[in-house]
Amino acid sequence: MSTTVLQLAFFVIILAIAGFCLVVAVLLSRRGLRPLARNLLIAVIVAEVILAVLHLLQAAGVFSDGATAWFFDLRHERNLGTSFSSLQLMMVGFVALSVALFAPGFRLWQRAYWLLASVLFAYLSFDEFYSLHNYFGGRGPSDAYQLPYAIGAIVFFSLSGLAYWFGFRRHLLVFFLLLAGLTIMVTGGVLIEELVEGGFVDHNPQLEWMSLFEEMGEMIGATVSLAGLLLFAQQQLHGRGWAALKTVALGGGVLWSAWMVFALYFQPLVELRLTGVPVNVNFGKVSLIGYDVTPEVIEPGGEAMVTLYWRANEPLDTDYSLSIHALSHPEIESVAQSDDLHVGIIPSHAWIPGVVMKRTHYIQFPRNLPAPASYWLTVRIWSGPWPLGRPWQDTTGLPVSFSENRPLLADDAVILASIPALGATPPPDPAVAAAYHFAGQGITLDGYALPEETVEIRELPVSFWWRTSTAPDRDLTQFFHLVPQGDGELLAFDQQPFGGRFPTKDWPAGLNVVDEWTLALPEDMDAGTYDVYTGLYDVTTMERMAVTDSSGAGVEHNAIHLGSIEFAPSAEAEAAVAEARAREAANVCYALSDANSRTGSEADTLVVVSLTTGKTVEIGQTGSVKIEGMTFNADRTALYAADEREVAQFGVIDLASGVFTPVGDGLVSADEPARNPALYDAFLKDIDSMALEPETGIVWGVHQDEENLLFQVDTETGTIVRDAFGEGYDYLKIDLSGLSDLPYNNVKDMAVDPVTGTFYILAGTEAFDSALATLDFDAADLTTGLIPARLVSIPTSTQDGAPILDVEGMSFTPDGTLYVISTNNSNSEANYDMLWRLDPGSGEATPITRLSDDVDAVDYEAIACNSAG
Repeated sequence: MSTTVLQLAFFVIILAIAGFCLVVAVLLSRRGLRPLARNLLIAVIVAEVILAVLHLLQAAGVFSDGATAWFFDLRHERNLGTSFSSLQLMMVGFVALSVALFAPGFRLWQRAYWLLASVLFAYLSFDEFYSLHNYFGGRGPSDAYQLPYAIGAIVFFSLSGLAYWFGFRRHLLVFFLLLAGLTIMVTGGVLIEELVEGGFVDHNPQLEWMSLFEEMGEMIGATVSLAGLLLFAQQQLHGRGWAALKTVALGGGVLWSAWMVFALYFQPLVELRLTGVPVNVNFGKVSLIGYDVTPEVIEPGGEAMVTLYWRANEPLDTDYSLSIHALSHPEIESVAQSDDLHVGIIPSHAWIPGVVMKRTHYIQFPRNLPAPASYWLTVRIWSGPWPLGRPWQDTTGLPVSFSENRPLLADDAVILASIPALGATPPPDPAVAAAYHFAGQGITLDGYALPEETVEIRELPVSFWWRTSTAPDRDLTQFFHLVPQGDGELLAFDQQPFGGRFPTKDWPAGLNVVDEWTLALPEDMDAGTYDVYTGLYDVTTMERMAVTDSSGAGVEHNAIHLGSIEFAPSAEAEAAVAEARAREAANVCYALSDANSRTGSEADTLVVVSLTTGKTVEIGQTGSVKIEGMTFNADRTALYAADEREVAQFGVIDLASGVFTPVGDGLVSADEPARNPALYDAFLKDIDSMALEPETGIVWGVHQDEENLLFQVDTETGTIVRDAFGEGYDYLKIDLSGLSDLPYNNVKDMAVDPVTGTFYILAGTEAFDSALATLDFDAADLTTGLIPARLVSIPTSTQDGAPILDVEGMSFTPDGTLYVISTNNSNSEANYDMLWRLDPGSGEATPITRLSDDVDAVDYEAIACNSAG
């Protein structure tokens, strides 16, 4: 719609509302209003005029400090404008409530109607003050409220029509004003806003002051509804009834005004005193004075609600952003985070010095979160633009000038609290049950496990079952001693439980967990029998914690005797274990995801799945853009891939970190596209397939986008191999027309059988049908520029016998086993993110594991598989 039309519609609506208000004023003056009703309406109109003037003054820059400008800006929330609008609506609700309660002669359904009207306006009042509609159905601003609000409006208007027709036909003007006021409110809140934005502000940001018309439209609508209700009330209520209305309306208005003042300026401080944890962390201009974290214990995949209480120490001229990270320890790694660019409805530049501001954040933890463990919650406040594609250190953080009892992670980041994470299922019963009580700390050693057979390698697996009755008040270290029977020195293996990942000070009451250790035995450890002792001590004092056995008797030296082990090192056993581990490490598939089910991020993420155990582990984000094809390099130490940019960028993915490193400046360039004299010059961008030909070491790729162009890559330069198929022929177009009657139009992936050298492709349709085919190089025709594909089989599940839809990635292992992965457009949710072993000839696909069962990464686009053989 053109700007002129939007502007014309705006002026028509404004003039219509103005004319309507003039008519209403005339009608009310002729009806005559009692002093209370007349004075109340005059006060409301005068207040609206004052608010409009104040809004225009702040738009003109009259108010220099941010808090005052915010307070008078009608565009914003939780200020004078929203408080007045909320009071208006609440007054309408109180008048409707008075009519429902005190009007004589009404039937029950008539009172119910006016009671419903009072509830509606009370809700709208709450909505105006607390911005409920902005967070309807979620925690962030959205338009999700529009449909349910529209349905609610239709229902109320319909009920009003029925109420008028069957009970109030003599009060046409009352119902007209009531519903007209609601209509003007909706027009102001929705239509005028769109017209102002599209017709004026989008073309001239200096006209943002015109948001005045939207807010004033809502206020005028509420005033019209109030006028209609007051007119009806004075017709129905007399004597005590009218006096009761005065008490309810004026008294309720005073109480609601007092509540809004309390909620704006005092409620956060009261909540902090009652439920929060006071802290004193001074960031100079602002201070963090308290927090609250719920729940106290999380599960993997769970969510923590972190409420922070802030206080400005001086007027602020900057809008600060906030980052909360959950960090593992002792190795510092972020496992979850919440980044808020606004720090609440009221930005920091509008904070009043000395007034406590409350902000609640939600941190979603991944489903593969290691547990049991505890995680530090760190807080950092910073300013500047969001560092897209750059490290967070590029932002300007406020340094912490003082922190009482809260350690610093960095100059501008404080460790606020620790939150324990426990698995949802209890641990299995211990191999050896026990009941050793560390009464002073509320800790019980419920059981343990030692090797029952002779230990033949220099690794000692041990496990401890811990339980708590109360939360320990200090960090304790566990000693584990091997004492040789006979001559020899004691061997000590002291460490914090869970390797420091879950210090005892973070253990909650009611804990029931198992801690599994694998101790590296020293090379000079002699064969023999060793007695095993353990216990707890405070490393700051070296004092052992007193411990009693199940009978209540004290344990000698506070050292629990767990039994003994036999140690007889064997070179053959060591070699067998090393070989088994090497095979397991080699039998893996790497997979690339382009979505995260927890965060909603579409960042490329590399994971690795064990073909032995089926377990998937996230490696990290690649930093690339929509990689959809990848393959191993010749020695299988890295992955080749190409991401989607203006032209595809070739690069290498590091197996340890997942980071994509570009090679060269693009497969092709604007000046040098890929050539095929029989067809056209092509700009390769959408690389869905990449495959290594083991016999030659050539890396092949396919540009999809319904073109399916086959090319070779020079891995040294990161460009295509020119003249790969003959002079002037940099690519061939894969012809899918002969596969079947189905309209296959895209090559999803490609892989080369290392045993036979056959080139296989996955073909797909718009309906996500999948087919396995081969490339017929013998039938390639340079005169047409085409290479035909020959159908081999349709991937079919061995579980239900149904063809598998949306098979995206494929890869051969060195022993010739073919694996494929189906993604999130498959025909069954059970097939989402499923890794399959595929028999090429028959198409039989055996499910191996569902990758998204272990990680939050979903929608896998490419795989690259390895094997020990």
